[in-house]
Amino acid sequence: MSAGVANVFTGAEGEQDADEIVAHAADELGIPQESVLFFTTGFIGSRLPVDAIKASLSGIADELADDDEQAARAIMTTDTVSKTVQVKVSTSVGDVTIGATAKGSGMVNPNMATLLCFVSTDAAISHDVLQPMLKRCVDRSLNMVAIDNDTAFSDSCVMLATGAVKVRERDHEAVESGLLDCLTQVARLIAMDGEGSTRMFEVQVTGGLTEEDARKVAKSIASSMLVKTAVFGEDPNVGRVLCAASYAGAKLDEKRLAVSVVHDDLQIPMVKDGVVLSYDRRKAAAVMKSDCPVFVLELGMGEGAATAFGCDLTDQYVSINADFPT
Repeated sequence: MSAGVANVFTGAEGEQDADEIVAHAADELGIPQESVLFFTTGFIGSRLPVDAIKASLSGIADELADDDEQAARAIMTTDTVSKTVQVKVSTSVGDVTIGATAKGSGMVNPNMATLLCFVSTDAAISHDVLQPMLKRCVDRSLNMVAIDNDTAFSDSCVMLATGAVKVRERDHEAVESGLLDCLTQVARLIAMDGEGSTRMFEVQVTGGLTEEDARKVAKSIASSMLVKTAVFGEDPNVGRVLCAASYAGAKLDEKRLAVSVVHDDLQIPMVKDGVVLSYDRRKAAAVMKSDCPVFVLELGMGEGAATAFGCDLTDQYVSINADFPT
């Protein structure tokens, strides 16, 4: 993992740089080059500092440790906090551990956006099972994060399984549930650390005709610049929420639509059967002042459900990116 230079749009020289670094890393670790996965994030159009990276890799085999926090901090760019998560999953053969380390703060609208996520487990699960499992969990977690509508070149999520715990096929569902829990926690950490943000918010959608429709609506609302600025202004602007839901491309019937804003035990219904209600704006504003207001939508079309994770859009975000060097 290398942070600072994305090695994108650098031509054949960029490919050669990456190959040289991978070869050096393989030599240092005593493993085949095809066993080395190289990830980069940072400036676009700049060459990698090959000599500096190779020098940092010298003797690395003797320095490998269990310190995930050190790795998490090493890949930070505009992040203000490191992001690591670990969960334990009970299976028929004992506990399985799933851990994740990630970075991401700005230019984050994953289609799997300068977002890097590295997941590991000690479960023995074949590639044929683990790959679709990871894809399903990423679609429901990392791909539901919306910081600023910009998808970057460096999106990556990789999962490694050491095979130390020989789980049975009947345990796969529990492992997938644990993986989704792990990645959902990572998604929330990323949303909480959005560039310049003061708070995150969630959009919980139920009643979609399909799960994909529910995801479209939730992600559309979480991505809306006008919703994000309303959250920054501590304003439960339900009109902006309705607008973003309407252009999401999902099957909707406004006569069935209900919208509330929620924090803990305080729930403020704002729309019922497609009609905006006369709600207590002071209580709604109190919800919006919380560290994580939640917009809850019931579409009334089916059984599809999804949750998206966003953050507010602030003047500080503009300053960070206006002043960002190129």
